[in-house]
Order: sequence, then structure tokens, then C-alpha cells
Amino acid sequence: MFLDSLPVELVNSICHHLQRADCCSLRLSCRACYAKSRTAFAARYMKQINVLTTEEGFRRLNDIASHDLFRKQVEEICIVPDVFRFQYKLIYANLEVDGEHAGCQESWTSKEEKAKFITYEAAVAYNVRLVQTDLLFEILASCFKRFGKLSVVGMERPPVNSFGGFKAYYGYIRSLRRKQTQTHCHFPWKPYSMRAVVFSAILKALAASDVQIKGLSTCSAGMRKRRCGGLVLKSLTVPESQQIALSSNFRDLQSLHLCSHHEEEAMHPAFEFLLRLLLTTPPSLTALELSSWTSGLVRDPKLFLQLSETISFTRLSKLDLHSIDITQASLAAFLRTAGPTLQTLTLMWVNFTDLLRPTSNAQAYNDELAGLWRRIDDTLREALTAIRSLSLTEITHQRRILRLVGPIDEVGSSSRIIDGDEIKWAADQDQVSFASWIGQVGLDTSAPH
Repeated sequence: MFLDSLPVELVNSICHHLQRADCCSLRLSCRACYAKSRTAFAARYMKQINVLTTEEGFRRLNDIASHDLFRKQVEEICIVPDVFRFQYKLIYANLEVDGEHAGCQESWTSKEEKAKFITYEAAVAYNVRLVQTDLLFEILASCFKRFGKLSVVGMERPPVNSFGGFKAYYGYIRSLRRKQTQTHCHFPWKPYSMRAVVFSAILKALAASDVQIKGLSTCSAGMRKRRCGGLVLKSLTVPESQQIALSSNFRDLQSLHLCSHHEEEAMHPAFEFLLRLLLTTPPSLTALELSSWTSGLVRDPKLFLQLSETISFTRLSKLDLHSIDITQASLAAFLRTAGPTLQTLTLMWVNFTDLLRPTSNAQAYNDELAGLWRRIDDTLREALTAIRSLSLTEITHQRRILRLVGPIDEVGSSSRIIDGDEIKWAADQDQVSFASWIGQVGLDTSAPH
């Protein structure tokens, strides 16, 4: 019996056991297999799609939205904003070719290298102009309305081995070894700005549709470790009328992740928009992650106080805070509303800005820090009544790492945060209760901080 003669149910069952490449090969084997495997292929590979911000990417997205079967399966869309990664502007005069460094076998003459570089620059310029037009907004707004199951929207980085539709330039860029100077590279149009422009288009497209979003993210899971760049707040371009309209799209929002790129400038009005977006999140929110590209995104610790006073966190079970400034008091106020339901708390590179009594004596300063940590310790122990997992990594005070010593184990050793190592408690792995465990986490005052 040939595959093309099998019932649709059997073909679908076979597809569920195949890798994507093998499934595609099966679909290309004959017209019968192509038709019979459509349902299984759509159900398995159309739930989450990545969209490159290129003409080809826009065309493919529109093709999926126009397909009667595929569009009904799409649940999550990830937009890839920076298809050239961070290499949006390189100065030719400050670059030199090194084929061995890139693992490239071909060698180029200066003339050939110059021609390739000119082609690269033209491609970058065209891509930037394309993203800055209203085409992305128009495409997204049109497609969002046709995806009946769409519930999660976010941004993603290009695949590791791809240059976002410009793969021909990837090997070339990698082959350009920059000279070891401080002025080797110039970014007049930063990729961080690119991310803000794309995210603005996403928000405006949502406001123009009636899609109910359950998940919204500025970058995918793990991107905080891979340097996504965050959003430049001043580059967000969402009119106030559309900002207000977004509240209807977020009525059922369950997961929110915002990563911003803070620049050393006065706060831009877009920062107020970011606060409003946070403050209009509904009680249905179960997961919240705030992170920043540079330290000091949330320079005003009152943000957490505003959140706790405005939102009744009746369902929040996961909270991730990365590279932000807070105080012990603002954290306590925030956890008083979220603590009863919070099960997972991650604090990574969190900087406490509490003012301590000025002193030039190292031991007196360490004593002040120990007192601050005891207040943080008490806050965590008293507020986190339903906690199942806590992770602490590089907690700092005024940008100085607090050397935390973990509980002593059976063999008499203790864990410590050194060079970014994580200290963690998990209910399903540790024998002691959280209250007992956090009480044993202390500040190492044997050496100056």
C-alpha cells in the first residue's frame, strides 16, 4: 500500500511523528500526500510563526493570513525587527577583511570587498526605510483581524544561523574584523530604535483590531541573556487615542514582558505611556516580567508602589525583575498585593537604592547593609506565603554586589553569589520550608562590600 492511498487520519498520525524537514519532504512527495497532510501540518507548525521585517516576510505573513486552513491555527506571532542584528552601520574605512576569522574560504581583493560592502549598505538602507513606512502596521492590522485564534504577540531575534532573509550578507559581516579602536563602529540609526518602531507598529495594529491578547512581549524568553537591546522609549510612536484603545485589547492579558533601553536623558513622554500600559493591566495578569537593557530602567522606585495601589493582583503567580532599581519599601508595597498568589519570584541584577547612613568606616557600612538585607529578608518571608520558587542573582545596593551567603548544607558548606551565580530555593527540591531557608540567607560581612 502506497502512502497516497492511506486514509487522511493515518497520514496525519504519521506526520505527528516526523520532524519538520521530514514532514515537508512528505508533503512534497505527491499531490495526494500534500493534500492529506495539510491539517496535521497546520496544527503542528502554524500555531507559532516568526515574521521577518522584510518584503518577503510581509508577503509570507499575508499568504498565511489568506490561507483558509493555516490562518485558523495561528495563536502566536513573533516579529523579527532587527534582521541585520546590531550591524546596521559599519564604516568601511575602519574594517579589514580576515577570512580565517570568519571561517571563510574565499579571499577578496579590495575592489571586490568594496563592492560587497556597497551592496550590504544598500540592503540595510532599504530595510530601514521599509520598516519606517506604514507598511508593517497595515500588514499586521490586516492579518491580526484574520487570525481567529491569535492570543500572543511579541518580538524575536533572527535564528542563530540566519541573517533574517539576508543570509548572503551574514558570512560577509562575520568576515569583517573590526580594528581594535574605540571608533571602529558607528550607529546613527540604532537597532534599539528599530525595535521600538516595530513594537509601535504592533501596538497600533492591535488597537486597530478587536483581537483579545493574552500574552505581550518585547522579546522572547532568554533574550535578556542574549542582549535584545530593549526598547528606546522616545522612539515609541503610538498616538494617545490608540493608547487608550489598547485597554480593550488587554482585557484578558495574562502575561506581560517589557524590556526597555534606558538612555541618559530626561524622561521622555513615552515613559508615561509605558507606565500607563503597566497600570492598565487587568487583574487576570498571571505573569509579569520587567527588565532593562541598561541599569536604571525604572529609576523611580515608586513604580512598584503605583502598580500595587492601582492593580489588585489577585492572580499574579510569576514575577521576574531584571536590571531595575527599587527600594525595600517599594518592593514590600508591591509584594503586599501580589504575595498571596505569587509562586515564582526571580530577582536578577536588581539594584536597591535605599539610602544608608553615611559613614567612612567599612564595618559600620557593612552593618548598615546587613540591616538593609534583614529588612529585605523579612519582606520576602512575610509577603511570599504561597511561594514555590525563588531565585536571586547579583543583588546589588547602589551598584555594589551584595555578597549573599546561602544556607549551610549537611556537609557544612554554604552557597554564595559570586560572578553571577544563582542562589535558589525550590519547594520540590529543598527539604526546608521557605521561611526557614530565607532566614538562613545572610550577608557576608567578613570583607568590605
